[in-house]
Amino acid sequence: MTLAGRYPSPTSIRAEKRRRKRELPQNVELPTMPADLSAEAKRVWRALVPKLAAAGVPLRKVDAASIASYCVTIAHVEEIESLAAAETSIQQKLKLLRFAKALRKDASQQSDRFGGSPTSRLRLGVQNVRPPNPDNPWRNI
Repeated sequence: MTLAGRYPSPTSIRAEKRRRKRELPQNVELPTMPADLSAEAKRVWRALVPKLAAAGVPLRKVDAASIASYCVTIAHVEEIESLAAAETSIQQKLKLLRFAKALRKDASQQSDRFGGSPTSRLRLGVQNVRPPNPDNPWRNI
């Protein structure tokens, strides 16, 4: 029986491809916050960008628009969820929560563009920069 398509790569080669590290410049400036963001979106930006930089995500100035879009979306989600909490009508509350759910899905897709999820960081080649936990009982195994 013949295989369709290319022959699969050996496991050792596939593992080596995943282990490759990209050399990233160390003196790269972080993106600057756009001035036209709302106060809630600015709060999300101030919380997000330092965490991404600490996680080793290679942020550049050109990433500012996609990060700003994510921050605006999260700010809208939080606003809609607070409106839903104050709503007394069950139907209106459900409509608002459905809309917030759709916005959270959009925010999740947006965060994948700049390394906001573990799988997107893996795809970007970001290495785990957390120091090993000395209290971990599994580290010696």
